[in-house]
Amino acid sequence: SSGINAEYGYAVVLRSETANVVNLLFLLSLVAIFTFYGLVISEFQPSTHCGPFRGHESFTAFFETMSAPLGPVQDWVRGVLGSAIATVIIIIVFSLGLYYCRCVAASRSIRIKLLMERIRSQEKDRNFLLKEMVKLRDSIENRSL
Repeated sequence: SSGINAEYGYAVVLRSETANVVNLLFLLSLVAIFTFYGLVISEFQPSTHCGPFRGHESFTAFFETMSAPLGPVQDWVRGVLGSAIATVIIIIVFSLGLYYCRCVAASRSIRIKLLMERIRSQEKDRNFLLKEMVKLRDSIENRSL
């Protein structure tokens, strides 16, 4: 029985290492995708013929017109958020948040599976002990007769 547990424990380690690699690849793909989105938002010009951003010089110009009453604060915010470095930093922070949420969900899923396996194992142990107790009771009753 202990050999099975040792093998099972080793299998769990392999699965967790595989999960870490998959999570890393997922994070890298998110960073690549959101970096592309950030570049599109900050660098490309919107369509002049259709869409909600028509008539604006950039995708961020729509939000600049909505925040016009802010005055000097608007200039500072626009300068900070309009830079490519800030866009990339925001995207990376957002990606890390998504990665964290995905890891928490994956760890909960693994925990649930392990708890279910533990419950099944305890049920087998209980059934084994009940069978042994019945055998012992029967053997005691047979001796007393």
